[in-house]
Amino acid sequence: LVATGRDLAESFGVPQDIEWALDEAGQFHVLQARPITTLAREQIFDNSNIVESYPGLSSPLTFSFARHGYEQTFRQGSRLFGVPESVIEANRSVHANLVALIDGRMYYNILHWYRLFLFVPGFEGVIPAWEKALGLPPRMISPVGKADLSVRLKMSGRFLRRFWTLQRDVDAYQSLFAEVHEAFGRRELEALEVHDLLELYELLTRRLLRPYAISLINDTFAQQLYEVVRKCLDRWGFEDPESLRNDLLCGEKGMESVEPVHSMFALTEQIRADRSLRKCVESDRDVQEVWDSIVKEPGFEAFREALDAHLQRYGDRTLHELKLETPSAQENPTFLVTMFRNYLRGGQNVETMEARERSIREAAEAIVFRTLRPHPIRRRLFDWVLRHCRRTVKNRENLRLSRTRAYGMVKRIFRQLGHRFAEVSMLEDPSDIFYLTVEEVSGQIRATAVDRDLKRIVSRRRAEYERFAATEPASRVSTHGLVYTEPFEEKREDSFQPGQSGDCLRGLGCSPGRIRGRAKVIESPDQDLSIDGEILIAPMTDPGWVFLMVAAGGLVVEKGSLLSHTAIIGRELGVPTVVGVEGATGLIPDGAEIEIDGRAGTVRFL
Repeated sequence: LVATGRDLAESFGVPQDIEWALDEAGQFHVLQARPITTLAREQIFDNSNIVESYPGLSSPLTFSFARHGYEQTFRQGSRLFGVPESVIEANRSVHANLVALIDGRMYYNILHWYRLFLFVPGFEGVIPAWEKALGLPPRMISPVGKADLSVRLKMSGRFLRRFWTLQRDVDAYQSLFAEVHEAFGRRELEALEVHDLLELYELLTRRLLRPYAISLINDTFAQQLYEVVRKCLDRWGFEDPESLRNDLLCGEKGMESVEPVHSMFALTEQIRADRSLRKCVESDRDVQEVWDSIVKEPGFEAFREALDAHLQRYGDRTLHELKLETPSAQENPTFLVTMFRNYLRGGQNVETMEARERSIREAAEAIVFRTLRPHPIRRRLFDWVLRHCRRTVKNRENLRLSRTRAYGMVKRIFRQLGHRFAEVSMLEDPSDIFYLTVEEVSGQIRATAVDRDLKRIVSRRRAEYERFAATEPASRVSTHGLVYTEPFEEKREDSFQPGQSGDCLRGLGCSPGRIRGRAKVIESPDQDLSIDGEILIAPMTDPGWVFLMVAAGGLVVEKGSLLSHTAIIGRELGVPTVVGVEGATGLIPDGAEIEIDGRAGTVRFL
């Protein structure tokens, strides 16, 4: 019935009211079809995957910047995949509305994402792997038929060319980014006039947003190769192909997302070796007082120099790093003091973690080699697929760190503009600028604003966000017609209440290892971050959680997929990790004794 309804809607151009029957032989018959004239356009908003980048509430400034970024990057991505310019122009609203703001939270406008695939004839085959990578349920719309052989051959040729030049293109973007980032570092933002600051922002977006489309190309190949690895293992008779695939992706060198942790551990070793510095950090004083001592007291000069180098290179990597309202580590360095305390207490060692991951990887490679040794063609094919899968997954993480640094530059520009607006009493406080959109900020500078009372706008929006904070919409929201006319469906709590010994929750195991420990439920990372080997339970994580993960015994997350950042970094650091445990923060009591199995994807109450 669903397939027929979709076919008829496609044939007639609008949804149809259908009368149908089954005869005695079970044959399906359509008796009548008429256009449905009262049905408003359906829109489906889903926060799968995007919640990793924008967890919780996101400010109007963050949303307006991110929406523009998605539009520019994905429009260029469509060009790179060969979508004709006429098709791109005819569907500008699709690229312009890939993300939405639902009660202050970022969501994908998911039907538009599916339409991106339909722009490319013959591209429907990549949808299942993409859905798995994003943690989406099965597809929401069907592809429009299948492309003929000539179109498929043309598409395959274009796909192969993109793959052939992929690493060169990724390296070219990284070189471009390094050039832009270095030039930005030489600018003294405090000396720039507001028009110059705005033009600097626009220069950054012009130079970096469209070229970042190479990340979409790389991610497409990563998703497909990741699925091909599993299919090969499954088809050739390996036991538990998904776990074996995870093991084969452990221990990858050159993952830049791990480098900030290496740097933090090196700083921790400096603290450990300096009795006065260690006493200062481990004291009972407030973290701000400790930080003031580090940056001012004599005797800590060598450490300060190393710390400045860390902040210069990795200061943008922090919790909620893609939200413009979130201070970077340079602007909120007390976060670092808390992490130093965790690492001094726990005594973690990245080299030991990575050695464990390499041993897991080598054991998995030995299994593959023994099994495929009698089949040299299969072995060579699998080696090729696995090598390129590893490469694209590594590219994915490295490009995301560049994105984080790009957001860091944008943060600094708008924070400077916030100070300028506050100086002339357009805003009460510099941080109020995050309640405005990019367009509203530029409108005040260039006299294109239709409302000049920024304080009133900020006051109204602040009150609105306070209301948003009191409720949480469901992960998937469906609407018809005007989106904001009705309250959104709220997130439902699971009625099952585990906690007794033997009770078990299930998700996706993505980083092998079994560990027992005490659960530490972290609803928001701005709560107490003192971590000493507990198993962290979180609704979602973002890349900045890498600093918390290394101090934890394990990680359980409500959201995520096997290609999510949480999964990739969990494997790289050797932290047993389970993702996709729906409702985990409500079902696992804080302090509960649990055992997680990062291979099987289970959470068991002890």
